[in-house]
Amino acid sequence: MKRGGRERAVTIQIGAVLLLAIVFSALALYQVNAVPVQNEAVEISHNERVHDDVQVLRNEIRNAGTSGERRSASVTLGTQYPTRSFLTNPPDPSGTLETTDTRTIAIENATVDDPDDYEGEPANLLGEHDTTTIAYEPGYNEYDAHPTTRLEHGLAFNEFDDAAVALTEQPLIDDDRITVVVVDGELSETSTGAVSVDPVALSGPSDPVSVTGGLTLTIPTDSPSLWNETLRDDLEDAIANVDEDETNGHVTVELNADTYELQVARVGVGSHGGASDEFDVHRSHGQSDGPGENGDPAPYRTLWAETNPDDVVIEEGERDVALEMEADDDGAAVERASVSYAISDPDDVVDEFDRRGTTDADGRNQTTLEFDDDAIPADGSSVSVYVSSGASGDRHDLEVERASDPDPPDPSPVTTFESASVSDLVAGESGQSQEIAFQFDGTLEPGDEVEVDLGDAQSGSVDYHPQGTATVQSGNHESISFDTGGNHAELTYESAGDDAETEIRILLENVDADDGDGTAYDVDFDGPNETAETASFAIRSD
Repeated sequence: MKRGGRERAVTIQIGAVLLLAIVFSALALYQVNAVPVQNEAVEISHNERVHDDVQVLRNEIRNAGTSGERRSASVTLGTQYPTRSFLTNPPDPSGTLETTDTRTIAIENATVDDPDDYEGEPANLLGEHDTTTIAYEPGYNEYDAHPTTRLEHGLAFNEFDDAAVALTEQPLIDDDRITVVVVDGELSETSTGAVSVDPVALSGPSDPVSVTGGLTLTIPTDSPSLWNETLRDDLEDAIANVDEDETNGHVTVELNADTYELQVARVGVGSHGGASDEFDVHRSHGQSDGPGENGDPAPYRTLWAETNPDDVVIEEGERDVALEMEADDDGAAVERASVSYAISDPDDVVDEFDRRGTTDADGRNQTTLEFDDDAIPADGSSVSVYVSSGASGDRHDLEVERASDPDPPDPSPVTTFESASVSDLVAGESGQSQEIAFQFDGTLEPGDEVEVDLGDAQSGSVDYHPQGTATVQSGNHESISFDTGGNHAELTYESAGDDAETEIRILLENVDADDGDGTAYDVDFDGPNETAETASFAIRSD
């Protein structure tokens, strides 16, 4: 009979074992079900951020190919999972950024207008040019439906198994301007962290060269259908035809206009070839008595004007910011020079901007940036604006802030009721609804109370049941109470802050009305600041 203590000890041990089993089972379920979902969320968030990185790389390649400026771009290829104390993660995912095979982009069926107007070989801009594209492929553990992010000829897009979605506009064709930046080099980087890519101009950029003829552009691509759709959406009537070749991986664009301005450059990434003068084509600005000797072209500088702002505050209704550039040839203004603009806008705060321009008699031109004030983060954003003309260019950094919301006007005090009303009831019916409404000429402050006295009707042929309810239909209320009993019925509305434009409506339910067709009852309203009003309602036959 002395086994009781031993049995209790065994019971405790069994309980502890069961408790540990429950704990380990819960951890196992969490490991199997919750951890993969959380890790997938980390991967999706990283994939969204890397899209922005690829767009910055796209802009830097384009800037190198239009202004010759060299700036690196950082792309975060992988990510890290959160540390888990009692659970495990798979290895942190890496990603690969690499160039594709060398392909050919062709500019055909056109001739150069007045080739003698240029230094260099303007005919070199036409014909076939070797180029490559760039692709980012993540190695996620959970996010199986991830896209391959591609960068082709300035168009960044996500390629899924059954569709492709553009991330940027295509910059190849813009009205009567064709800008081709061919990419040279081999790049292959795999990492869980960030890598730096340094685009560098190897040849050109050329000055815009006037070409005529039924120009045809053949574009190599991994997504001919996306290019087809993008070109048709962007150019509409400017194209005669787009031929989509999925088998050979290209689209051929036949353009309508007779004359285009063509600019070409070669940009190197990764391990690339050396520089060449193939696309070093510049318009001759001087004559025999010009700034250069024997009519040789004198180089000119392209700069942002010193008067441009560094910081801008965007207010509602005033979203445009104009930036001015100047083309200077040893103190002499360069007139009628073609100008190109590009931006780096990681937060997508710029709706649109002028991409092209021509200098005036003072050698100046402007681009106007239209901002989306709703897209500007609370802590502001940075936008880099690039200008290029001839063989030089410049960059201007803007710090952009959104104007703070104006202070609300001081509330106007309540001095009188604007309106007060009570809906009629039907004689001889039970369980009815009755609406009470009122409005003031000023603002109800938080804590202000409005009392509605229904005692006249309660002492007559109306019965406001204690089980009845009062519901606020409109109004910013803190509380609503309805007190009934005997000949007493009073409704109290406590405001949480209502402006003068708000009509407060309250619905009473479960109201009975006896016979008494045509009988009218007064309802007294008492508000803040000793305001008062009386309304009436009737008992009517239906």
